[in-house]
Amino acid sequence: MRVMIPASVDVKYLVGKLNLSPTRKENVKNKLYYFLSLFVLTNENYSLNEKNECYRRISSVLMKKMMGRKDYYLILQLLTDPKDSVIESNKSWHNGKQGGSGYCKGYRLCQPYNTDEVLWRTIPAKFQRRVEKHIKKKVKDNFDDSKYQFLYKQLDNNKLRFDTSVYDYIYSFGQQLLSRADGNEFQSNMVYNRIGRWLYYVEKIENDNIWRQVSPANWRLNSSLTHLNHTLRPFLLYNGKRLVEVDVKASQPYILTAVMREEFITGNGGLFNLQSISPISFQKLLDGGYINSYSRDNTYSFGYTSYSGTTMHTEFNPDPGYSTGDNKKTISFMWGSFYNDMELESIRNYQNAPFGNDFYKYLVSIVKSKLELKTQDEDVLRERIKKNMRLVLFDDNKDHRRHGTYLKMFKELYPGVEKWTYDILKRIGKKEFSYLLQRAESYIVLDVISRNFHENFPSVPIFTIHDAICTYPEYIQPLVELTNKHFTKIIGTPVGLKIKPWQPEKSPSTLDINEEWAKIKPVVSFPEYKKKERTVFSPNVERGREFLL
Repeated sequence: MRVMIPASVDVKYLVGKLNLSPTRKENVKNKLYYFLSLFVLTNENYSLNEKNECYRRISSVLMKKMMGRKDYYLILQLLTDPKDSVIESNKSWHNGKQGGSGYCKGYRLCQPYNTDEVLWRTIPAKFQRRVEKHIKKKVKDNFDDSKYQFLYKQLDNNKLRFDTSVYDYIYSFGQQLLSRADGNEFQSNMVYNRIGRWLYYVEKIENDNIWRQVSPANWRLNSSLTHLNHTLRPFLLYNGKRLVEVDVKASQPYILTAVMREEFITGNGGLFNLQSISPISFQKLLDGGYINSYSRDNTYSFGYTSYSGTTMHTEFNPDPGYSTGDNKKTISFMWGSFYNDMELESIRNYQNAPFGNDFYKYLVSIVKSKLELKTQDEDVLRERIKKNMRLVLFDDNKDHRRHGTYLKMFKELYPGVEKWTYDILKRIGKKEFSYLLQRAESYIVLDVISRNFHENFPSVPIFTIHDAICTYPEYIQPLVELTNKHFTKIIGTPVGLKIKPWQPEKSPSTLDINEEWAKIKPVVSFPEYKKKERTVFSPNVERGREFLL
């Protein structure tokens, strides 16, 4: 097992300061390598904890099991020495046993050590087995990425290259961003960092140094291709040929239609069900009493419940101790909440929405006549609804859901879906719910469609970018047919697909420039720059400046 550690940290010096035997020093050194690898920020992983100010939440319970209690505290003490701290903590944590969602304390490299320069170190097999053992226990689904080797090999065959015009495009993009910075040193540095990062990704692919990994958390295949800015992907060639992308429209809202169905909860005889896709979510519902029992053949009991269509019914009795009586009545019931007829009808309407076409355009057509919104431009409104759909799915703030313009809009249209979504956010948490939808998507894209396509056409390239699949133009028709077939069969309603040839633009569009500038524009002074500096790497800045000036 090889791990990446910050080159700025002199591990041998740190361990050498300890009064330990040679054998113990070697053990602590290897554990220190692993622990430091958790905090390394690079161009490949910087975005994972960017929203959390680059802090990585670390479970002390898990670390003690991996490294031993004594060594864990020794390493923590060594790295947080007030005289020269290597890592710092946000000192924020919450014990879930005290109510609410629990979370661990976050740590990150202190800024002087956050250089983006790394070294590789090998962890002994014995310690590696111990790490893997406890990670698997934490994940609870024995994730094994060996089944994705057929996709990894697609990225290992040294046939991906860029059209040479990509450098002209990047130069033009950078110059237009710099002109907007108008000499502001902080914004200019942000531009250099962004362009330097793009060049880094291009050079990695050009040099056949392609990173790829299926995440054990959401099962998505992340790679040098997924990290590449969407405006640069059309410049990619495989064996000198252009590629075409098949993209699933409104992927997660579409998949939600299946997740709300009876078969997904109770098990549908296959692998597309709650227990298979998200064992952690299933266990949370089981522990919370929302699922009372289950058996090996995937049949479930939900308290006093049985399903009828998309509706879960219960023979409701105020006193659960009674199993018979004249005061029973049938009431719609899901996730510990009661649903009226209007809410249930809205769930059915949502599940029958025209996802096979343009779902967001469909929403625009029905909201314009019902709600007063600031903009009447349909294209602008569509993009706003699309961007705010993430809040509809994952915002667990009750006030936001009550007062947010687009959240209110969605509730007006689909009150039952809004209620169901908020219920599941309360039951399993927004992180697990996002993982659930992403895993469901990844299962269909990677395990079913990509594998089936590869079995049928083993010599034809196939790449995935989350909910999109790419291949040669002449094989796009069978890929579309497979994608239509499997999504429609598994989800239960027709899927919407967008076919996008990877044809590069000669010059950046104003829309794309505006999108990138919106991320840079607020950084006008040192305080704003300070908030971003952990993801601004000096090698990127130097590379970008040298390229643009």
